[in-house]
Amino acid sequence: MCLIAFAIQPTPDLALLLAGNRDEALDRPTLPLHPWTTPNGTPVMGGRDQRDGGTWLATTGPGAKHHRVAMLTNVRHGRDTTRWPRSRGELPLLWLDGMALAELTQHMDPAAYGAFNLVVGDLATGQWHWLTNRDARHQTVLHTQALPPGVYGLSNAALNTPWPKTVALRQALATAVADWECPDRFGQPHALDATEPLWQVLADPHVWPDDQLPQTQVPLEWERALSAIWVNHPSGYGTRTSAVLSVARTTQGMPEFQWRFQEQTWRPEAQKGLQEEEWVTDR
Repeated sequence: MCLIAFAIQPTPDLALLLAGNRDEALDRPTLPLHPWTTPNGTPVMGGRDQRDGGTWLATTGPGAKHHRVAMLTNVRHGRDTTRWPRSRGELPLLWLDGMALAELTQHMDPAAYGAFNLVVGDLATGQWHWLTNRDARHQTVLHTQALPPGVYGLSNAALNTPWPKTVALRQALATAVADWECPDRFGQPHALDATEPLWQVLADPHVWPDDQLPQTQVPLEWERALSAIWVNHPSGYGTRTSAVLSVARTTQGMPEFQWRFQEQTWRPEAQKGLQEEEWVTDR
């Protein structure tokens, strides 16, 4: 992902609401949202990078032992062409496979990966964390921060850095949370109505004025293009997919998590369309 807004436990009926865009080279081989398994056999739901085998946003799927979510963005600081020893996309899979946070941080060599933000959550315990391998001066060091319930924004900088597009999507998500009413089962119109405006925001190609652009050490024309929520750069880089993920929590009857994961693929043309997966897990 390159832009995410997410709300952790914003209401008693809602464990998670997330909206985000994935920006990538348009010719990078990718599989859209679908159920698959990690190399260790964990059922997951999400898109998959066919080049390196990892993912940018995924959840544990039906039949998994855990109730977990992982999301990943790069941290931008100039144009990084380094061939890093390990792919960042493997990090979400470690979490989805059930690795404990302490083990994950001990296992992870921050110098082995390009600059990243990793957000991991366990819905069963309600524990969420943000991890990054860059500090404020872009020095390589592993940082971990626990996340209490709230609404967060994340792009290609530190958590809640107020880039205009990050603020805009975070505000849209906060509005969706306020409009949310937990459905009894899937398909209730009030839940869908709450998330419908998010799709409009995720498809917004508005480029921000130069005096509002972040300074990330890339050429100005790239900074302009990347300031949009929906990115389109003539080099063949831009927003490939948009995603909305909700995990509702039943408050009556059997304690269940009700998952709805939607992903709109914009390009390439052969994959264009909306994928949707819904499933229920015991809490």
